[in-house]
Amino acid sequence: MAKDADLSRNDNDASPQAIHQALLAGLLSHVGLHDDRSREYSGARGARFALWPGSALAKKRPDYVMVAELVETSRLWGRTAARIEPSWAEETGSHVVKRSHSAPHWSSKQASAMAHEKVTLYGVPIVADRVVGYGRIDPESAREIFLQHALIEGTGALAITSSATTRPSSRSSRSSRRRRGAATC
Repeated sequence: MAKDADLSRNDNDASPQAIHQALLAGLLSHVGLHDDRSREYSGARGARFALWPGSALAKKRPDYVMVAELVETSRLWGRTAARIEPSWAEETGSHVVKRSHSAPHWSSKQASAMAHEKVTLYGVPIVADRVVGYGRIDPESAREIFLQHALIEGTGALAITSSATTRPSSRSSRSSRRRRGAATC
């Protein structure tokens, strides 16, 4: 079958990370986040499972795991577990993750409107509180925040000065040009 598709054998071994990322594409609904209080993992759609006691990761309790199968006996067990990075799940499951944004605000350090982002994969929090640019999320509201904070209140690097403060300097420059014999506009 591989010969018919003109596929050749790979002579280089894949890293464990690459294998786990490839498996994650088919096991997105089997991702779990460890809950310290209950000593269980919160899984997709509110499922709660524990790692199979014979698993090598059962005593290590990594924050994020992916399990190959969920078996229900006296409780729900996750078998054949692997530690994963939440960034892998966010990247691989980008088509199914849900992003919610809250607390839009002006950041004078970034000189931009910012918001807090939460990313979940089937209800499992992948990113709890990331600060992102608000302009790509809601450009109109970001513009209003910019106008309010950066320009009107003057909390940003680009503060508008009132026309009353600019008039004396422009008048003094006109009078100095007149004294030198320069033409006025």
